[in-house]
Amino acid sequence: MYLIQEIVKNLCLNYESDNKYPSSVREFLDYCTLLEKEGYESNEKAFNLAMWIREQLTVLASTLRGYDLRIHKFEIPLEFSKIIETRNSETLKSEPSTGNSLSFEVLFPDPEVRNFAIERTQLLHKGSIISYLKYLVNRERKSLQGDSATLLDLIQTCKEELKRRKLKVISNFNPQEVDLWVPGLSLGIEIRETISLAGINNLVNLLKSTNHTKNTKFLLVISPDDLPDLIFDSWREIERSNKLPNLTILRVGDLSNYLDRLPELLQT
Repeated sequence: MYLIQEIVKNLCLNYESDNKYPSSVREFLDYCTLLEKEGYESNEKAFNLAMWIREQLTVLASTLRGYDLRIHKFEIPLEFSKIIETRNSETLKSEPSTGNSLSFEVLFPDPEVRNFAIERTQLLHKGSIISYLKYLVNRERKSLQGDSATLLDLIQTCKEELKRRKLKVISNFNPQEVDLWVPGLSLGIEIRETISLAGINNLVNLLKSTNHTKNTKFLLVISPDDLPDLIFDSWREIERSNKLPNLTILRVGDLSNYLDRLPELLQT
């Protein structure tokens, strides 16, 4: 995820003319320094921070109809530490306290399904099983095809498509690599809801970095299904530029067909 270090770099540039960082920015930078020492790989704290950053960027993009971090300051709230630590503590909970009659073990006896449910509940519903069940019922009632997928939906959809094919999936927390790495296919997957004009160069650099650090045969950038055609076509300009010959840009609904065709491509 090419996020955390990018935000750190831009914050430092934005405030380099000042003698002193605002307390919230200093708190953010110190937190990122600790994460870097711990390492990003498989670090849930890094994942939580990256997801929070992406949420803020999505709001910024919708407010400004695009953004450029070289111009627009990424605002760090005064209660940043409290916000992120709350997310971390929720992630660490193995099971929410909801009474003896309602537990993940009872509702989801299959360990793989249970782990998936725990992850979704902690990330999206603050550990509440009841909220998660309500969400599932509402999601079943409304067609997902008519709703805009969130970033977490996109990530989970990609993971499920890969796991269904019994492929090992590694979630990357290295800011210089793509979101998901599939070693069995030498496939890197970057998942985006939006790409600003300034973000195109960052995306290309991220993809080039992944090609450089891994034995990458295939690169994918995944967009939501409901991304307007004109915007999707502008994304595909990256693919058509041939700067990355192994790159394909797809809507998430086309991922299944792509994965079905990959074994043939591996043999060519």
